[in-house]
Amino acid sequence: MLPRLKSRDALAPASSLAWPPGLEPARLICHPRARRVILRLDKDGGLVLSHPPGFSRQRLPEIVGQKRAWIERARQALLAVALARGPASLPERLEAPGLGLSWELEQDPQGRAQAREKGARLRVGGEGRAARQALKRWCQRRLGPLLKARLDALAGRWGLPYQGFRAGWQRSRWGSCSRQGRISLSLKLAFLPPELAEYVMAHELCHTRHHHHGQGFWRELEGLHPGARQRPRQLRKAQDLLPAWIDADLQGP
Repeated sequence: MLPRLKSRDALAPASSLAWPPGLEPARLICHPRARRVILRLDKDGGLVLSHPPGFSRQRLPEIVGQKRAWIERARQALLAVALARGPASLPERLEAPGLGLSWELEQDPQGRAQAREKGARLRVGGEGRAARQALKRWCQRRLGPLLKARLDALAGRWGLPYQGFRAGWQRSRWGSCSRQGRISLSLKLAFLPPELAEYVMAHELCHTRHHHHGQGFWRELEGLHPGARQRPRQLRKAQDLLPAWIDADLQGP
């Protein structure tokens, strides 16, 4: 086991280190169970580094430089996956399986950049980035309350009350729960299979009682959502299930 450093060097912020050009990480994580330095890319191609407690962050730039070829290959592979998902244009039908809903989508390129719902039809004005942003604003207004209603139903069924709610377009998290019991959910849950959306809600509701990922947490979560221990692996692959238009503007128009 690595000795724990007494100096502040172990927690040096990323911006204070001399990274190789183009390889400054998006996130540094000191993981309590890590045994070595782990490199991975987030869905936007940002570099994420995890290291054990007590590991000197001053050593990370050299490690990253040695892995430059792997990082560049991994970013090219990520780009290929993004291209394979298809164009970022809006679909003919908006499917929200996580909520069991869908709308026929009609786009008006000459119209004002806004989305209007009429029955089972959704009319979106504008084109390109403007149309995508209009649709995302509509999803925030329309799907956010529906996610909260689903969360409320589960919280009532399981006896796990929470203290606040927010839904948004988080870039890297499906959900979170503060120590005060405030839950945040990604609107992207609406576009996942319903069992994965329910798992994330169950996960965050369990955090209202367990502020950790210990045995007590997993025991309760498995009781509420059987098969919970297999869900994180499925969630890691779930990004590929999302429509391309959702994250298109993170890469540009």
